[in-house]
Amino acid sequence: MNKEKKKRRLTGSLAAKIIAFLLLGICTFTGILGVGLSIDMVEEALYIGTKEDVIEEVLEGVAWQDAHRMRNHFVTDRTHLITEFCGEHNIEVIIRDGEDAVVFSSTDEKVTDTKYCYFFYDLYMNPELMQLETHLDEEGNLVSDYVMTVYVDDSFPVKDTYAMYYDLGTFIYEWRYTVPVLTVLSLLVALLCVIFILCGAGHRNGKEGIVPGVFTRVWFDIYTGVFVCGFGLGCALMVEGTYAFGSIGLYAWMGLMVSALTVWSTLYLQELALRLKMGGLLKHTLVYVVCRWCFRAGKKFGRFLIMLIKGIPLVITTVIIFAGVCIVELFGMLVFVDSYFLCEELLALWFVEKLVLFPVVLYVALLCKKLQQGSEALAEGNLSYHVDTSKMFLALKEHGDNLNRISHGMTNAVEERMKSERLKTELITNVSHDLKTPLTSIINYSDLLGTENLSKEQVAEYAEVLHRQSKRLKKLLEDLVEASKATTGNLEVHLEACQVGVLLTQAAGEYEEKFNEKQLTLLTTQPEEPVYVMADGRHLWRVFDNLLNNIYKYAQENSRVYLTLEKREGTACVIFRNMSKYALNISAEELEERFVRGDKSRHMEGNGLGLSIAKSLVELQNGKMQIVTDGDLFKVILEFKVEET
Repeated sequence: MNKEKKKRRLTGSLAAKIIAFLLLGICTFTGILGVGLSIDMVEEALYIGTKEDVIEEVLEGVAWQDAHRMRNHFVTDRTHLITEFCGEHNIEVIIRDGEDAVVFSSTDEKVTDTKYCYFFYDLYMNPELMQLETHLDEEGNLVSDYVMTVYVDDSFPVKDTYAMYYDLGTFIYEWRYTVPVLTVLSLLVALLCVIFILCGAGHRNGKEGIVPGVFTRVWFDIYTGVFVCGFGLGCALMVEGTYAFGSIGLYAWMGLMVSALTVWSTLYLQELALRLKMGGLLKHTLVYVVCRWCFRAGKKFGRFLIMLIKGIPLVITTVIIFAGVCIVELFGMLVFVDSYFLCEELLALWFVEKLVLFPVVLYVALLCKKLQQGSEALAEGNLSYHVDTSKMFLALKEHGDNLNRISHGMTNAVEERMKSERLKTELITNVSHDLKTPLTSIINYSDLLGTENLSKEQVAEYAEVLHRQSKRLKKLLEDLVEASKATTGNLEVHLEACQVGVLLTQAAGEYEEKFNEKQLTLLTTQPEEPVYVMADGRHLWRVFDNLLNNIYKYAQENSRVYLTLEKREGTACVIFRNMSKYALNISAEELEERFVRGDKSRHMEGNGLGLSIAKSLVELQNGKMQIVTDGDLFKVILEFKVEET
């Protein structure tokens, strides 16, 4: 935590950022200079040569420049300047002709050989080119070749460029292995400085969050333009300077310019990082502001045109726009196309093209008018309106079909809503009726019990009725609560592997005696191997109980009841089949609804919630329930995914 606070204070320090920029410039300069020197040292075989070889190579570059200067003095017969120059520097010069005869010597004394002696042949001093009549041989012929020899005094009595370059060569040789290391370190430090500056952009001690900079109010694209101009100017200066320096001077100039460009680029990147941290970089550009203004102006103009066009019928509007485009196109051809290319044939071709195109545009406009009428009819609530798409094509036909599907979908939605309202009404009616019947019996028999002169047999009979109607009322209320919970999914369900065949056999055993009362023959069929499903045993038992109870109430006496368990491609199917006592003149979907009974006369004690509760419980256990009716045949199919054990 302390390190993080310290880092934040460092990135928010203005002094630290200034030092980082100074280090960036210095390290970039030394890094570029080191790269140049390292390349030169490799090319000149500095790492495999001796110290004398290095010094000789360095001094040769200086001697070459001085040789050209003295060559100019020689061809212009200003040899006294050569003598003066040699007197001021640690060199002596002797020029010989093609016969090895001394033509010029900067000293009267004989020059002895030194460690560093350089020979420069010709040096562009060919008399045939210079037309020098003063340099003739004994027969008056022009001498065709000269040799200039530059002797360097290795004692260096004068502090001149040769002495300086001698020291430089010695320094380079002694530091030849250190230069690459310093170069790498300098470039790494420069990179770290750039990273630190970018991380510290927008941070300032004493202030929270990102703080705008000095140039933040300037449009970023204008700021970028200034940066590009400055960067281009720096590159131009760097290129121009390459022709004015020797190798070491060139590297120094390159290092200076690259360091300046690096600092300049880092300033730009710092501002870019600051604006990215603040957000809205694109919005704070002049181009964005201009484009946004143009977009808003175009949007307002478009709204104006739309308001203007809305008052004109679609087909007429299309014809007017088509005519306007044709006029503008013709005007452009007459004004901007050269008369050499604009011939009568071209105009005739243009006219024919418009004649062919006009019916197509008009036909498309008529189709669009049909689509517009269809959408307006739907908007006004005319759900029976149908768009004729027989003569439409491509996207227009697809759009017309979509409008028709919308009409069909809205019609179905309205029907479903009306059905839902009807079911709500029936629900209220059925609930009130089913509650009213037992309550009326309870009230009436309670009043009878309050009268006098009742025999014991009558009291027992009335008490039995009260008990039966109370149980019926309790059962109805429990079923209502359970149906509500099952429908809304508020029941707790604990899924586990259950052997569905065992539960089915137990449920059948529970109802065997009751079925015998109505002479119902129960036939159960199961596979030999056990079948497991993921279900809640309590709820699955309630499903079987509701379905068997429904069979007990509504099955035809003296008939057979079939309970079948099948295993089909990873699915366990439990099928209940029986013959109905009453005519099944309602659909299977209606039978699944609440308070719907197969007995329309409602003289049975059932409340019509059994199938609805069973369906909800099956779905809570990730199963499916399907009711199939065929004449008097009533069949319920339960499907669960088989659990492999």
